[in-house]
Amino acid sequence: MNKYRERTIIKNEIKFKEKIDIEHILEFKCKFKADRRAGGIVLDIKGGHLPGGCEQLEQIGLVKITNKELLPTGAIQYTMEGCITKGNFTKTVFPKSWTSEKII
Repeated sequence: MNKYRERTIIKNEIKFKEKIDIEHILEFKCKFKADRRAGGIVLDIKGGHLPGGCEQLEQIGLVKITNKELLPTGAIQYTMEGCITKGNFTKTVFPKSWTSEKII
């Protein structure tokens, strides 16, 4: 599978090339990193926008889901707290009803 998918869109008669990172949508990338603003180490989670991923992170003990909000687009925005680092962050997940064509 290619890491990126490209498509051309037209907005207001202007042509744009859009590059979509498929790997970012499908896979979580987790790491701990130093953050001066937080005053220590934080859990940095990138990608993973498919349904069920946040619940899996909670099941294995990396995060605690503190809020789930349905957005006007139908996507769900999760607010989570890192169980080890205690930092808060959000993650947006696509609805189960969206097809791969709608996501990409």
